[in-house]
Amino acid sequence: MRLNLLQRLYIYFTEGLPTRIKKYINYKEMQSIRMRYTVGHCGEALTVNGKFKGFGKHVFLADHVNFNDNVFINGLGEVHIGRYFHTGANLTIISTNHNFENASSIPYDKIRIHKSVIIKDFVWCGNNVTIIPGITIGEGAIIAAGAVVVKDVPDCAIVGGNPAQIIKYRNTEEFYKLKSEKKFL
Repeated sequence: MRLNLLQRLYIYFTEGLPTRIKKYINYKEMQSIRMRYTVGHCGEALTVNGKFKGFGKHVFLADHVNFNDNVFINGLGEVHIGRYFHTGANLTIISTNHNFENASSIPYDKIRIHKSVIIKDFVWCGNNVTIIPGITIGEGAIIAAGAVVVKDVPDCAIVGGNPAQIIKYRNTEEFYKLKSEKKFL
């Protein structure tokens, strides 16, 4: 089968060219730069290891935030993410909900309710975590893979499940010792 000129150009620009220039482009750095221009504030040393969607000027990132692939922040409520935050793949943070109480239609009306999500310093979220509007996650908390966070998480708590429940607490003495010694990753 013989390809016409347009087909050959299409193949070159979609397959051939990217593999030739890949060695000259740092995609992680490009994603980090792109994210810096889509958020309201971004601290130092942002790392983005993959795709992200839904960010906006209502998102505020502190220093040393690390996102893995497929991060999605949805809604117009403010999202504040603290220092040394790390996440697995497929994190979803929702900061807006539909109005369904005293609504003018069913199942909800056109009014959107914005609620801030606050994630404090040194938080680690596993893969496939979902955080709903109005949640505060305390300093040093760990959110297990697959958790759906529907209520506030205390400092140093380890939560998991759907809905997320406290499994146990970190060794707070060790946590605060490492924090005071500035042993951050």
